[in-house]
Amino acid sequence: MKAGEERFMDLIRKDVQFKVPIYQRLYDWKKSHCQTLIDDILQLLRNPEIPIHFMGSIVYIDEKGPGLIGSIREVLLIDGQQRITTFTLIFLILEEVAKKENNNLAEEIRNKCLINPYSKLENKNKLILTRNDNKLLEMLLRGQKYGDNSSNIVENYEYLKTQFEKILEEFTLNEIYENLSRIMVVDVNLLHGQDNPQQIFESLNATGKALTDADLIRNFLLMNLESEFQNKIYLNYWHPMEELLGDGLIDFLEFFAYMKKSISTNIKDLYKDFKILFYKAVSNEENENEDVERFAEQLLQYAKYYDTILSATDESNEVNTALTDLNHLNYYSHIPLLLRVFNEYEKGDLTSNEVHDIIKVIESFLFRRSICNIPTNSLNPIFRTLWKKIKSSNESLDVFNMESSLKNKIISDLKSGDRNKRWPDDDEFKEKLVYNDLYLHRFDKLLLEELEKISSKESRKDFTGFSVEHVLPQTSGDPEKLTDDWKKMLGSDYIEIRKKWLHKMGNLTLTGYNSELSDSFFDLKKNMVNGFKDSPLKLNLDIAKYDEWNEKTILDRSYKLAAKAINRWSYYDGF
Repeated sequence: MKAGEERFMDLIRKDVQFKVPIYQRLYDWKKSHCQTLIDDILQLLRNPEIPIHFMGSIVYIDEKGPGLIGSIREVLLIDGQQRITTFTLIFLILEEVAKKENNNLAEEIRNKCLINPYSKLENKNKLILTRNDNKLLEMLLRGQKYGDNSSNIVENYEYLKTQFEKILEEFTLNEIYENLSRIMVVDVNLLHGQDNPQQIFESLNATGKALTDADLIRNFLLMNLESEFQNKIYLNYWHPMEELLGDGLIDFLEFFAYMKKSISTNIKDLYKDFKILFYKAVSNEENENEDVERFAEQLLQYAKYYDTILSATDESNEVNTALTDLNHLNYYSHIPLLLRVFNEYEKGDLTSNEVHDIIKVIESFLFRRSICNIPTNSLNPIFRTLWKKIKSSNESLDVFNMESSLKNKIISDLKSGDRNKRWPDDDEFKEKLVYNDLYLHRFDKLLLEELEKISSKESRKDFTGFSVEHVLPQTSGDPEKLTDDWKKMLGSDYIEIRKKWLHKMGNLTLTGYNSELSDSFFDLKKNMVNGFKDSPLKLNLDIAKYDEWNEKTILDRSYKLAAKAINRWSYYDGF
């Protein structure tokens, strides 16, 4: 490694071409970052006594080793992309101003800061970005119209242009350009074949604008590969994964790591753990490229499983229906297990019917626990380690011996948990359904929706616009506001009865006319327009069959609904 202080302008003016590796993140500086740079430039302009301003480091490595004397050095930017790109935008703006002023600086800026005019390379630009960023930069360099574009390149170009118009009211173009020579950087030139770019990259990014774990993992996976193979891995595997998952990529990588490690404890450093997984998968130097591609291919494959799980877009309708129901619970602890299940499904070792059943098992486990108020902090350990526990061989976790039904093994393991790891049986589930206050429970509306769906084949599938309704009304929390008819129907213990049963499942239903029903008496709620007798919901039609509404009828309905819920979220007796 060669490192030392250097004037930024001297570095840029050299016969060098900076290439941003394909694996690097896109240009992501915002206006606030540009404004910080503008403030630094203004400080130099307004304070000539300040000799230099330190801007940070520029780290690069010769792509093909030392070049021939007199040739253009092609270097890969390891760190400094954001700064060099922003200065390139500034040079474009200053060149445009110089042209309007007929200032000779225009030619110098073009030939010293923007292009290598005598280069024999096909692309003579000083800076080559990646993907769409480079297309936009090319358009700016050629003076072409870029249209309505919301990229950071265009937005920052327009912002910087506005800011320099203000600066030019105070300082001349020559003063601005000359003062840029007072900006210093640490010039870090890594030696090809000697320095480890990844280690340097990690140490440099321990501070400053933080990279995400996804950025770090991507760079780790690709940085030390030869250029052609690097492009292949990025374009064929990593980039499709980024496009598929977007902001969900980091979550997927974490679930993938938990799936691979099969440990109950939390991962504290995803990047570190991912490197360990990589080194285990890529341990043969003779076949390193094959191992790297196999690892990248596996990542993409599991990313597709992950997307299918979250979006419920499997080829099988029955699997999608089960996934949709499971996703409505908004739990994610089961993802490591389902990634394994979908891999077996993809290999043909599981049928769509078997996958459907496994998903329904997981849904029942999660839903019953929630209704029974079992803490959720044990869910991650349960699902992270389940695959390892049900394996019947000492082979790799990636190899599964299907000696018996996978569904049965999962059911058996989930039923073996005790205390906070338990799967509530029918008796516990029924008791909590009947006697727990379920109003404002996270699944109160979902519970009623599902009970409605299984009550009638013609039931609606969309309950938008419906809300949870109390048959025996809340009356703003004051039992004395109950009408005399209500008090008479409930009996002399109406205060205690109301307190006991108000928020229980047996007293709850769904309606699109909550405000109309309000605190009305039971007979009115039944017979009014859009009341229970007029309702399209089987839940309400069943309520309308009761002649009165009191402790006895609420309890009766509670047990009937609990029986349906036990059937809907099965305990799978017999396993």
